[in-house]
Amino acid sequence: MGYDHVMLVFAPHGQYWCDKRKLTMTELLPNNRLEMLKHVRDTKTKLLLKDLRDISIKNGGYVLVEIKEKFAKLTMNIIVRMLAWKRYFGNDTNGNEVSGRF
Repeated sequence: MGYDHVMLVFAPHGQYWCDKRKLTMTELLPNNRLEMLKHVRDTKTKLLLKDLRDISIKNGGYVLVEIKEKFAKLTMNIIVRMLAWKRYFGNDTNGNEVSGRF
């Protein structure tokens, strides 16, 4: 999790890290909330697989795909959907506007 160009994972261990870890574990990632939002992760993963299948069909079989970019978009979509209930990357122009503001 990150905010204001600082990521919890890369923050030095200290009071800031302890405070953010506590906030993350109690407010954002408790087990019941993760279970409640499981459908978001499942849906986004299925959409990625469908997109990969469509790319394969469109190109007649095997095709090289930049999977790093796909996983980055998947991860950001899941995070934003779980926290703000909006789509970060999408096929519509509105999604691109939202991603620019994010």
